[in-house]
Amino acid sequence: MSKLQLPRQRSYYFLRTALFLLLLLVGLTAGMSITVFRTDKKDFAAYHELMLEANPMHGDKSAKPSYNASQQQHQIRKDIFFQKDLVRQHLYLTSRDINLVLDQRGGTTDLTEELEDVQCLLQQECFYRDNEGLLLVKKLPHATPWQKIYRAKAEHASFSYGDKSFKAEKISLVDFEAPGHKLSTEVEDSNSSLTIEASTADYNGTSLVLKGSVRLTHSQGSMAADEVVIEEVIRKEPGIKAASPSSRNAIVYLKGAIQVNHTELGTLINNREVRVYLSESKGKREIRCVEGDGYTYLNHIEVGKHQSHQLVCEGKTVVDHEKGIVTFDSLIKPGPKVNDSKQVFFYDSLGQAQADKITVYYQKTVEGMTATKVLLEGNVYLVDHKDLDEKNEGKQEPLHYALADVVEYTPHTREILLSANAGRRVLFYDKINKLQVSSTVLKVFRDKTSQKESIKGLGDVRFHFLESEFEQLQKRVNLNI
Repeated sequence: MSKLQLPRQRSYYFLRTALFLLLLLVGLTAGMSITVFRTDKKDFAAYHELMLEANPMHGDKSAKPSYNASQQQHQIRKDIFFQKDLVRQHLYLTSRDINLVLDQRGGTTDLTEELEDVQCLLQQECFYRDNEGLLLVKKLPHATPWQKIYRAKAEHASFSYGDKSFKAEKISLVDFEAPGHKLSTEVEDSNSSLTIEASTADYNGTSLVLKGSVRLTHSQGSMAADEVVIEEVIRKEPGIKAASPSSRNAIVYLKGAIQVNHTELGTLINNREVRVYLSESKGKREIRCVEGDGYTYLNHIEVGKHQSHQLVCEGKTVVDHEKGIVTFDSLIKPGPKVNDSKQVFFYDSLGQAQADKITVYYQKTVEGMTATKVLLEGNVYLVDHKDLDEKNEGKQEPLHYALADVVEYTPHTREILLSANAGRRVLFYDKINKLQVSSTVLKVFRDKTSQKESIKGLGDVRFHFLESEFEQLQKRVNLNI
């Protein structure tokens, strides 16, 4: 019986072994599934986002998918018309290569022209002029249509149909005006008012932002800076028939290392910011005013005399061509305490001057700018290199010294009036003649009879210094009296 039952026992043994191995394999597989296919909230979120991109109808109906597409074109000419602040503007461009990009993100769509080797004409504004060339804000009988245009060349550029902005790299522009309201490829820029070169440019229809070694050339000189912003200021009032020449202006902001060269003013250097205000007069833009903040250096060469006048101001500088006034203000608070390192400093071959504020009044002549009066205010210190009888005129060795609160100089009569505030004195020292003068008012003038310059004290006059007065003068200059 035992021999007959042996095969069945082996069969049971094999079956148990196979079942055990099968259960072990199932257990291992289940363990691997738990380890490999374990998911968390991030996985569900990512899966849900992919499903929404594949079919947005399953998600929020307000959410819009993102699309991006492009089309390349070559040797293209285009006319682009768009509206900016209810005014129609026209852009005509030619480009060697254009990449038209459609980009839709978060429900907003932008269509951009990416341009290579581009030339364009950009219409800035359409307006009217009367028979005398005066700007009009609306069409009147006998009015002539005019337009303001930018002619540009750039290596790379782009135009956005979304925000109507034009951006360019390595660009040169010419700002000019032409008759008519229709932009033509045959238009000439002979009536240009400004030529611009810059590394980058960004124009949004009202302001032009230029960066990277910017240079502007104007009929009255040139300007250079690290960054320049040109903003058009156009006043449009329907009730006004004719606008004054100053009603259509532009402000040029210069920042960084700045240099302004003016045919009449001279050379102005600034390290912070300069604002140049342009105004229009019968179709031509002229510099109306120049403002500078921070360190400003001015070098003016007098026409006909080739004499250089140099000035340094670390406060605020204003050149107002409309009023004929140049102001150099150190912004030092008024008071008896002298901060000579921050004062306005003036120097030329005839002498030097320091004051808290210097104002120059001038008028335009055929020969250029001619000063009519110079006013120095606040702790004024004068050093004269010119002898009173003019025999040593231009000699560099200091000959006269003076301290005052206010000094007024009239170039035409060559008269100098020095005055002091209440309780203070004007101090004058003649180094050659060892002359000391202390007075409330001191006048330097040319004697009509002798034709020599003379000094006259007014009010309380003394011909010697008190010890306190000598110490006051000694703080500014080392004198051996």
